[in-house]
Amino acid sequence: MQGTQTLLAMSPLAQPGMHTANRERVIVGIDDALHYLHQQRWHALLIDLSDNARAGFALLEAVLAAELMKEITPPALLLAGSIHLQTLNENLLRLKGFDQLLPLPLAEALPLEEPKPADLRELHALARQQQPVIDAMLPRLLQTLDADITHLETMRHQGTLMQIADLAHRMKSSWHLLGMRRARRGCIIMERLPALINDGVISAENSLKMRESFISMMFDEHRQLQELIRIG
Repeated sequence: MQGTQTLLAMSPLAQPGMHTANRERVIVGIDDALHYLHQQRWHALLIDLSDNARAGFALLEAVLAAELMKEITPPALLLAGSIHLQTLNENLLRLKGFDQLLPLPLAEALPLEEPKPADLRELHALARQQQPVIDAMLPRLLQTLDADITHLETMRHQGTLMQIADLAHRMKSSWHLLGMRRARRGCIIMERLPALINDGVISAENSLKMRESFISMMFDEHRQLQELIRIG
């Protein structure tokens, strides 16, 4: 069961302007957030990028890696926040795994509606809302993704980690345009896995867990997408 609370992972710079924590919001330091994510499920995680964006990005990577290692169920929404919105690019943040960028300090009400799977708003935006363009792009996207999933099946036992990471990089764009956020996040962390191993962030043992979990996730998400498209 998904949680109902929001976990706010804040830098010291932004904390003084925040509203007092309550039953709906819990404010913790960025370094403590992963511990709280292991303790219970949360509806949303907001990561403050005001003071140290690198620390915020590292926390997000740790969250995505923990999901692939099946250590946590990540929040439904992964939000970025900053008191310096002009220094951040929301499109680039989405490519890192965030769902939305919010101004800090926060308003009383948070936009906490979770987008539905196979939400094609990104495809519509890319096509500038032109239906003939959308109708031409969608079958190509689905065909490309089908081919990538077939390729992934052939690499399940014999493909190198780098080959799977490269495939994850390629699939990421398709999942993004098709509105499959969980699959997109899986690709984001999988394409980073070789670098995380080299940096000593992820052990060789955990990389094997993540590899198998990633492949299973891609198959599951592909089946769900096919069902959603058939129903739609």
